[in-house]
Amino acid sequence: NNYHYKEIVAMEPVYGSAGGNATRIYTREGKSHLDSRRILAVLRCMVGFFDADLDRLRKNYRAHLGCRLATPLPLTPRLVLVPIKMRSGISGNDGATGYISLIDCEKITAVKPSAEKNTPKCLIHLKGNHTLPSLYSLENTEKRLLKGRQAQFYYCSIKNNNSNYGEELKMKPANDEVIEKVLLIAALYYELFKSDKPSEEKPDIISKWLLEKAKELSR
Repeated sequence: NNYHYKEIVAMEPVYGSAGGNATRIYTREGKSHLDSRRILAVLRCMVGFFDADLDRLRKNYRAHLGCRLATPLPLTPRLVLVPIKMRSGISGNDGATGYISLIDCEKITAVKPSAEKNTPKCLIHLKGNHTLPSLYSLENTEKRLLKGRQAQFYYCSIKNNNSNYGEELKMKPANDEVIEKVLLIAALYYELFKSDKPSEEKPDIISKWLLEKAKELSR
């Protein structure tokens, strides 16, 4: 490969020059590389590089996060892969989901609505000056990132309390109350993360957000 797994900010399912399924790799240095393998094969190799098993990782975090599909994949505290639908495949087996590195997402912008197939509903701007499509709405794309922060929170908590994570840890499903609290924390951090306001204005932004959230929870 012409890239290192630690440099990756995104992986996108694409069609190669011969029409077969391939993967476009985007790196933090601002480069992109075409990998002739399908995105699932690239993903398995990447997860394996970090001494993890893809199927086990998905199973554990599906139970822990309370989600069935589109499960975020934490590989290190600073590398959480968030699944995003990036295309509509020609056939059902082509694969439509790509992955972005949570920490490398700089902003999300809306796209003018269109009825054309494969037209993105928003764009994800990443470090390295990369822009990738999302076929999810802006709101749903942001929810995917929030779920990624929730996974990051769990991963760091587990790492701090269990040095044998990955082999001996038996993760228990989170109940609704735990998920709600963690999502609240994750959302708060996300507000700080995406805000481009000066530092001195952020407390007011967060206070306003917390007040709105409290009103929602009291209904």
